Amino acid sequence: NNTKVFTGQIHQIEQQLHLLRITVLSRFRELVVQRKNLYFEKSTAAAIVGNLCQQADITPARIDPGIQFPFYGLGDRASLYAHLRSLAEKCGFVLFADENDHLFFGKSLPLKTMVFEVGSNILTLQLEDMPNRASQIEIYGESPASFGQGVPGASWLTKKEVKGTAGSQGPTRTIAMPEIRTLESAQSVAVALQQQQKPGKMGKLQVLGAAEVKLGQLIKINKLPSGSLTNLFTVLGFSHSIQAERGFITTINIQAV
Repeated sequence: NNTKVFTGQIHQIEQQLHLLRITVLSRFRELVVQRKNLYFEKSTAAAIVGNLCQQADITPARIDPGIQFPFYGLGDRASLYAHLRSLAEKCGFVLFADENDHLFFGKSLPLKTMVFEVGSNILTLQLEDMPNRASQIEIYGESPASFGQGVPGASWLTKKEVKGTAGSQGPTRTIAMPEIRTLESAQSVAVALQQQQKPGKMGKLQVLGAAEVKLGQLIKINKLPSGSLTNLFTVLGFSHSIQAERGFITTINIQAV
């Protein structure tokens, strides 16, 4: 199988008694270690991400437009990676380095659903219920931009609520986001965050080498025990392991759709 699963740069070579250990790191390491104070005006999420890619010398594979921000500030109390994760969550996007070590920021690509079967090609399967952390999300922004003042009023304050709400009645999580300046953006962020709060099942499965698995891909698990509400899951992360005793093993972190 000649499927590429990872690209990186050699970080360390360690000679041990019976083996040679080589540590290879993604270019995303630059996003983790770099911290900057930056300010953007009238920029989409894509423009901000593109700028950060240039700062960290990272090649983008795909960057979707995302939300339009009248202004957006980044502080050095958090890494560039943390800021990118926050942007992705607000836009309802995924963020990862692909097999070529290029940055992906956007909606998950429609990939072919992978099918596994309990008792056939699954070595181990663990699933647990996720608690519903909040039934409803409320996002509060600022500015009268949505109340007749338009974009020029984005830097002003207002007594009117710039509020977005998503979800059903129940435990509510309230979040203040000064960078959100319009009702449309507040609603968009509320929906994106509420989707991440939905209860369901999470877990991991181990399968014989699945080099073709991708982040964000759908996985169907056949012959699950009766009572399972769904057999369709999204790939949140995965790791590959090649050992002399066990061969090629892939561990996949999943979440119910």
